[in-house]
Amino acid sequence: MWELIRIDNPGTPWLRLFCQFGLANQPFVFGSWATADWPARRRWTTEDGKPNVQFLRRQYGGSQISLETSECKYETFRFSDFLDDYENGGQLSKAYLKDWHFQAEFGTEMYSLHPFCSMDWVNCESFSEQPEQSPFNGDYRFVYFGVEDTSTKLHSDVVASFSWSANICGRKQWFMMPPGKEQVFMENGQLVEDIRLHNDKFQQAEVVEFTQNPGEIVFVPTGWHHQVHNLDDSISINHNWMNAANIPLVVEFILKRRIDVQNELEDSKSLFTPEEFQEQIELVLFADARLSIARLRSLLLHIQQTRSQPLATSKCYFCPRHLHDIIQSFSFFKSG
Repeated sequence: MWELIRIDNPGTPWLRLFCQFGLANQPFVFGSWATADWPARRRWTTEDGKPNVQFLRRQYGGSQISLETSECKYETFRFSDFLDDYENGGQLSKAYLKDWHFQAEFGTEMYSLHPFCSMDWVNCESFSEQPEQSPFNGDYRFVYFGVEDTSTKLHSDVVASFSWSANICGRKQWFMMPPGKEQVFMENGQLVEDIRLHNDKFQQAEVVEFTQNPGEIVFVPTGWHHQVHNLDDSISINHNWMNAANIPLVVEFILKRRIDVQNELEDSKSLFTPEEFQEQIELVLFADARLSIARLRSLLLHIQQTRSQPLATSKCYFCPRHLHDIIQSFSFFKSG
């Protein structure tokens, strides 16, 4: 059984985190010290740790949000309407506000990134504020707002990405398992909706249950399925992201999904020219996986062009353990 590690020392080097958790694709939790100086921790919450409805309504009430009001049915509301309903204990606020692209509308002044989280090829690039130039057609930065007992079903994150989730207020109960172990919870070709009803399988699936407290940040690696329940009225800030640590897994995922898509479209192949058929595969692949071969290639070329020369000539970064520049240190990790 794996063990969830909590990082309680603010002085833990980012490079150690990158190697121990990023490259190893292992989860961990930052202690609340990681968000102690975030404006969101002060302004979005009241003294008793509840959502600061007055501030949120005043600053962001005019924003348009999308809520799943019934199975697979989404409706658009003003955020102020959601907050009014929340204060009155209405039904609207019982829906979990998820995947709100808050940062695209209001910016990121309410929080700052730990160095481990800032190596982000999705949200921290020159194209990140320009959706039409992004390989992802937009950012993957979100705010979640859920009342007590709202939850997310068992899932892994989009595009084989990493994710991090920071609790601004409230507590969350997590159930997490290593890649591949989700197969234990398959029934009739589908994942079960609530693994708590199948806790007799937890040991076989190596499920670890833990509580995320206010201020803590959970790092979710690529392919780790998880189910999350709000134990209190909760607000969180979340990023999906990728970098050099998990890009091989992203490539593997996209190539596999491309084969799946091609097989699914094979019956219609005669309707297209060879070039058109390849275009159809790319279109369906992007709709299905949120990334395509061409867009992935574009991302990797961007990273190569913006990193290679400055990094190769840099003498600014040194590994304190080996006293080499960063290129030599990475070579050491590879050979070791």
